[in-house]
Amino acid sequence: MAQKRQPLLPQLPALPTLPSLSSLPSLPHLPTFSKESQTADRSRLGSRSRSRSRSRSRSPFRPQRKVVLAEDYDPHAPALPVPFTKLVVFGDSYSDTGSNYNMTHGKFPPSPPYTKKFCDGPVWCEYLAEGMGVMLENYSEGGATTDNSFVQGHTSPSNIPVNGIHQQIQNVYLPLAIPLPPNDPTLPSADTTLFALWSNGNDFHVDKLLSIYKSARNLIHSIDLIRSSVPSAKHFLLFHCTNLGQLPHFQTHGLSLRSLGHPFRSTLERGVAVGISTTFNSHLDAFAEEYMTKHPEVKITVFDTDKDVTRLRNEGTRFGLTNVTEQCVALSGKRFVVADDVDKHLYWDSVHLTTKVHELIAKRVASMLGKVYEKEMMEGR
Repeated sequence: MAQKRQPLLPQLPALPTLPSLSSLPSLPHLPTFSKESQTADRSRLGSRSRSRSRSRSRSPFRPQRKVVLAEDYDPHAPALPVPFTKLVVFGDSYSDTGSNYNMTHGKFPPSPPYTKKFCDGPVWCEYLAEGMGVMLENYSEGGATTDNSFVQGHTSPSNIPVNGIHQQIQNVYLPLAIPLPPNDPTLPSADTTLFALWSNGNDFHVDKLLSIYKSARNLIHSIDLIRSSVPSAKHFLLFHCTNLGQLPHFQTHGLSLRSLGHPFRSTLERGVAVGISTTFNSHLDAFAEEYMTKHPEVKITVFDTDKDVTRLRNEGTRFGLTNVTEQCVALSGKRFVVADDVDKHLYWDSVHLTTKVHELIAKRVASMLGKVYEKEMMEGR
């Protein structure tokens, strides 16, 4: 039986002029854990019970298919049990649960109308962890690229450098993970941890001429980085990049993307954005397949976010989404205006999704993971 959703954000009153962030100091980037954010969003997440306490060449590589995409599962099927006790997330503003807000001393993203995240409520990883009944450990930072040595990302508008996904792993996660007692029974084991990595195109918002091949390969290198220090890690979840050309800003403001809602300023053209997304996703699939062929003990599940969000655009009314092209929060002068029907929108601001869409994505990911691991769960492995 579907749970009754509580209303999302009501229309908010006009806010005062935002303070300048140019003088903010750079702070150490610490991981964001789920406890505080889930407590604050308890009314949105509901009271669901927890089941646990806590290619080296540029040519296409097509071995026997192992990567599972969105079209391989029934999105309407109930979620099945999964063999995880913990979800560890590395990513950008689509996954950030408060990192940018903390490093800017509560100035960005401006909350309200934001909720310390680039959204109007919980993001996908909070919904997914709650739905699977597992612990959430989140290292994502808004503005993150795949690797700072490839291209440096920043948070806007203060221009504070942030950790790329590779650096989130190397500089923050691994120093915390490796010293832990290996036989402590109270700690989730790495072999029952799902590591999720989602980069939604920030590399190309910074520089559209960067190598798409290299950007996709960086995520596979990040998986290898985790396994080089935590050999028992074997469950990984990757996400396709959404179609950047469908973002509301491109629909209403022409060819370039320059948005307060985005962690940094961008000059990515719409036509280029569409091609980048498609090419990046194809490379990511090929590299994931190649890696699993070389490392058969590893399972990489790839969620086709591009196809899933496009489906929500095309069939929005099935999910109560009546506005799939326009953002529902925007600046009017120096004040925010928020639409009354937030829960009927696909997009929160000009580049980010609403919490309702994050929840729909999480449900589809949970359904897909349950199907992927169904045989393993039946065999008790």
